Amino acid sequence: LALKGYAKTGNSDAAQALLKDMQIRGLNPTEETYGAVILSLALAKKTEKARALFEAMKSGQFGDEIFPGVACYNALMLAHIEAHQWEEALECHSRRKDAGLSYSTASFQDVLLASYRVGQKAKATEAIEEALQSELKINQRCFDLSLHILLGDALKSKTFDQARQWLREIGEQNVYLKKPALNLRRSLRTAQVEEKREPTKALKEHKIAAKQEHAWRVALEHLVEFSRAAEEAAEVSHATSNESKV
Repeated sequence: LALKGYAKTGNSDAAQALLKDMQIRGLNPTEETYGAVILSLALAKKTEKARALFEAMKSGQFGDEIFPGVACYNALMLAHIEAHQWEEALECHSRRKDAGLSYSTASFQDVLLASYRVGQKAKATEAIEEALQSELKINQRCFDLSLHILLGDALKSKTFDQARQWLREIGEQNVYLKKPALNLRRSLRTAQVEEKREPTKALKEHKIAAKQEHAWRVALEHLVEFSRAAEEAAEVSHATSNESKV
């Protein structure tokens, strides 16, 4: 409990001291223990020390047969994000995938943010599709980041209401995009309504959270659908334009 407290407050010196004391006394740390220490270093913006501890675990330096798992990868990912090391964050995510490990909603958001910062739309799209195929909880922040990555140029600085208006106009202008635009516009509206819903006697807080998660997941699915359709429509338009020039 003490270690978790140090981790949350970024008290990395106390966290490292406690870890060292456990090792000296022969109390084998768990993967979560190491993850908490790396997290404390991440929040203290001591990225190199966080990475050094992670790599020491990976190499088996401590001799306790404890290797990086979900907690450690999540913490190291955060360390790179806090340091604005976007490429390193994406590399950490790739290593986590290669290890066959799951990740949290917060780490998914980190992947999206890093992808956005380095302009890797393909990497973000891949992460979004993986998230939709998993049981990862999708929230408004996940959708918002995805929206600005997949449709960034068109929706820069636009609110959700403005985005829905833009989708309406696109659907009216382009027959090919009419259905996916309508699907996205409606699902986004539903998610907005669910996000503002207040608990009642009949609808408890945990049920509202589940409905919100489902609504944002559906909206994200329709966002991917629209993004693909828009890319295909652009390709068709480009091919038609080239043919007309010939």
